Amino acid sequence: MGMNPAFLSSATIFFPARDRNFSLSNPAASIESVSMRPSGIFTVNQQIDEELMIMPLDQTRQLLGYDEEVSGIEVRMIDGTTKKDLRKAINGIKEIMGADFKVLDRFRQNTSLYKMMRYEKAAIFLILIFIIIIIAFNIFGSLTMLIIEKKDDIETFRSLGATDKMLRKTFTLEGWLISLLGLAAGLVIGVGFALLQHQFGFIKMPGNFLVNAYPVIVQWSDILLTIAGVALIGYLIAIMPVKRNIRD
Repeated sequence: MGMNPAFLSSATIFFPARDRNFSLSNPAASIESVSMRPSGIFTVNQQIDEELMIMPLDQTRQLLGYDEEVSGIEVRMIDGTTKKDLRKAINGIKEIMGADFKVLDRFRQNTSLYKMMRYEKAAIFLILIFIIIIIAFNIFGSLTMLIIEKKDDIETFRSLGATDKMLRKTFTLEGWLISLLGLAAGLVIGVGFALLQHQFGFIKMPGNFLVNAYPVIVQWSDILLTIAGVALIGYLIAIMPVKRNIRD
């Protein structure tokens, strides 16, 4: 609205009166108003900035025609509260307040936003898995060339009593270890950088936001999912050239 705290004149805020019918002959009589000066300007994002105005409780009650009623109460949990404790608190408040009141955590209050963030996270994970599959074909080619180069050695091992199962296991394990080594190096670098970003905030966010740097959260579920995905891809890529070139 182009307002700032340096304004000398007050801003007048209007709201339709709850306890009076709208009068066509005198519309002003059907509207409540309060005057106040802006004390500060804040920004979160465009959607919130266009919808939210924070006012003192007394002036808000005067404008809306309420005496002691409130439309909502915000409860902030202490740091370190687990999801289990949060669920217990929500269920306890529901039992106290009854079915006429809604008890919502921050995720249920912004379901569309958090759902979109989960979809973006899943899409990024699938894109990275696709990139890993493309990169893993380098292991496929390297392992195939290794088996071709070691054909004489393979025949020597067979003469010494090595079975094809043992040979396949050896080359599969070698190819898999290459991918696991890359996985370990990537996890150390990635998790280390994420922790450093969380602690020091090297990468800054442009614009005016509540935080100056991009927020980062390291979750064990994401790490385990990454390990499982890369390990599975590495194992399948290692099996393919071995089964193709070492037959019974």
